Amino acid sequence: MGTDTQKKRLNAEDFYQISCIGELSADRSGTQIAWRETCWDTEKPLPRQDFVQRIHRKELAGGTEEIITAGGTSESRPLFLADGSILFLSDGPDTPALPEPGTMEQRRVNELFLAPQLYRWYRGHVTKLTHFLHGVEEYQVSPDERYTLLNVWNYAGDTPDNLVRERTERERRQLAAQYAARPVVIDKIPFVGDRELGYSSDRTQSLWLLDLQTGAVRCFLHADCGFDEPIWTPDGNAILYSDTDENGSLCFLRKEITDTDCRQGGKVWASVQGIQAGFDGLYPCFSADGAWLLFAGNLPEDEYNMPKLLYAIPASGGEHLEPVCLIDPAKTMDGIMPDTFLWTMGDTGRDFVPAEDGCCYFTSALQGSLHLFRVPINGTGMAEPEPVWAG
Repeated sequence: MGTDTQKKRLNAEDFYQISCIGELSADRSGTQIAWRETCWDTEKPLPRQDFVQRIHRKELAGGTEEIITAGGTSESRPLFLADGSILFLSDGPDTPALPEPGTMEQRRVNELFLAPQLYRWYRGHVTKLTHFLHGVEEYQVSPDERYTLLNVWNYAGDTPDNLVRERTERERRQLAAQYAARPVVIDKIPFVGDRELGYSSDRTQSLWLLDLQTGAVRCFLHADCGFDEPIWTPDGNAILYSDTDENGSLCFLRKEITDTDCRQGGKVWASVQGIQAGFDGLYPCFSADGAWLLFAGNLPEDEYNMPKLLYAIPASGGEHLEPVCLIDPAKTMDGIMPDTFLWTMGDTGRDFVPAEDGCCYFTSALQGSLHLFRVPINGTGMAEPEPVWAG
């Protein structure tokens, strides 16, 4: 008995839609979850019309699945609050049609039109919480859920006063034309050796505080202050962010949320010796017990690489601290030498997750596959990471 084997050439129609899920969030009771689904439509033109992002919510005890939407085409970053409501980002229901892609000016027009805002879903109702001209890049909720820290897009010449008013479609189109006509500012940063890497620097960011109880929003740090990777302190009373001092040392600065001067930066909370931020960032976060500040970094000679090692400093701060390296680069991980990088996961830029068991979990790409490791968080020095999972 023979077998007739047929071959078929795959066309674009065979991949009309490709979807994936991510950004999973669970409520505190553990009874419901929310996630972002991304669907790529291969018949639509690039760059922004080729995919749709939606937020899904589901009751775990046999409940039905529903889509939470503010009517936009790109919705992301779902986060449950204690009252069961969900925060998420969306470009909203009134996004105009986009021009065909191609030039830098057209992409900048698209960014103005696709400015994501923060929304809140509660018992079937969706409320728009922000009205920023250029949209919200990302957000972080304070530990007590009173405030939300907003990372907001800016362009040269923007002031806090002209960023936070809802525009009409006509005004948005006029502003889009105005920004598209401006030249793109190119700056240079050193890369490796004598080479330089050019990048567009005409867009900066500022930090804002949104009061989730009253809806009031105010500028917390304007762009000219300079800041990197802001996070909440465990007590929720201040924002911590990183910078470099005049000597080139890594610093963490603390600014109290009661400080109402948005052009005044924070005070140095800790300075760290002998560590450089990797080209991909520090990813700072506090341990689950609030006793340590964790961050990824490199030795000075590896400054322009992605972060390789995991460090900790006491949450009390201090000057000229020598950070504790939690990963021993001389050890092997499950028989594989750890000559690799901490692996960037997801859109929030967190490579590692502190857990209640006093350990930190992180992922790393080894020999073409993803591995999950665990390392204890303490001040006793370097340890060999324990392999937990490989996939």
